[in-house]
Amino acid sequence: MTKKEAISIISKCAGLYASNLCDRQLAFVYRDAKNNSGFIEAVFQANNFMHFTGIELKSRTKANEFYRNAIDKRLKETDILSKSDHTTELKL
Repeated sequence: MTKKEAISIISKCAGLYASNLCDRQLAFVYRDAKNNSGFIEAVFQANNFMHFTGIELKSRTKANEFYRNAIDKRLKETDILSKSDHTTELKL
């Protein structure tokens, strides 16, 4: 995956994250192997988005700034790095 492709995916996903998840709390309800029910609550914040992409930044940009740049389509190829463990490709 090229950096250009990664930025395209990240920008598209940032918009979807903003409209569907950001600043929302979701409950995941489940049943375990013994048929007991339970739930886990998750809060989705702007500073979580960068983690979901698997991207590392070359500069000291904060997670919230990365998210804002992704929404505004201001990410540059020189700003980002793929993680060496290949999680970037898996996540994107």
